[in-house]
Amino acid sequence: MNYPVDLRFIGMLPAASVAAAALGSISQLDAVHSEVLGWKVSVEPPQSAWGYPAYAVQVQAELAEGALVATRAHGADPLATVRDAFEGMEQLLGRRLAAPAFTSAGY
Repeated sequence: MNYPVDLRFIGMLPAASVAAAALGSISQLDAVHSEVLGWKVSVEPPQSAWGYPAYAVQVQAELAEGALVATRAHGADPLATVRDAFEGMEQLLGRRLAAPAFTSAGY
């Protein structure tokens, strides 16, 4: 992995299995999406703001033109939340590549 990674556990102690899952997912995405310049990942403990406790994971891919952000909240399993957040990021990166480039040429 050649890109800067900022992995933070907010309001909780770091969990080795969660960190390993996040870093493994970053490695997989790096292999396919070389346009990513850096990663920011935050993991927060269960919150009950919506009436049920759920871990929250946010993944941010830093790109030359800005950033893409995927945020997921799930139940009591932080690993499932990490997997889901990175699946969301993979979809966002894939859509970015598939989207036609819009320019102001001809207007």
